[in-house]
Amino acid sequence: MMLKKLLQAAADIIFPRHCLNCAILLERPGAIDLCPACLARLLFIGAPFCPVCGLMYPKSAGDSHPCTVCGHGKYAFDRARAVFAYNKVVAKMIHSLKFSGKRTGLRTMAALAEHSLLTQLSCPDIIIPVPLHPKKLRGRGFNQSQLLASVLFADQGHKIQSYLIRTRPTRPQLGLRGVERRQNVAGAFAVPEPDMVRGRSVCLVDDVFTTGTTVNECAKSLKKSGAARVEVATLARVIDL
Repeated sequence: MMLKKLLQAAADIIFPRHCLNCAILLERPGAIDLCPACLARLLFIGAPFCPVCGLMYPKSAGDSHPCTVCGHGKYAFDRARAVFAYNKVVAKMIHSLKFSGKRTGLRTMAALAEHSLLTQLSCPDIIIPVPLHPKKLRGRGFNQSQLLASVLFADQGHKIQSYLIRTRPTRPQLGLRGVERRQNVAGAFAVPEPDMVRGRSVCLVDDVFTTGTTVNECAKSLKKSGAARVEVATLARVIDL
């Protein structure tokens, strides 16, 4: 442990660390590579919120209660939780990972998630990152959801599996309307070996929960293949307070 700290201190001198958002030099680098100002801009998901999909409400909403969508039972997953609300700081961290392949923010993401609402999720039998289509995976070289799963559930790495596949290419969901989003991913996921998930609890991992369309479609496939329970863990959740 002491050697690890010494090596990290030496690395910080040779390779000074900067804020992941504003790039200012960090005077006292720690586990979180964000300056105090940018860290203060993060909004952690907390009560009151929907106990099913994790949608956070304004404080004026009172106690936590199911949202309109969950009140009608429209989601196939059992529960979803996110670390914080999606904003420009979070977007920059995710985009740096997703589109630039910069993994420097993974340590920060893990540290921020340590005491978040993700701790409310059940201990799953299997952890499944939302898959990319093989063509996109080859082009990008990695699956960002797989990387997130490896840090958000570092102590359960042996449970991370690729039992869910994306059967066809889909367009990016960004910019699509509700119906278009559903049509875009409808039937796009499958479980080639249903016996691997039958009767087991699953935690799906993705980067952002926007409308829940993608993870819901994944959950449908898993439930159809016999999964007993499906929960969702994401780094961020789009909310409108």
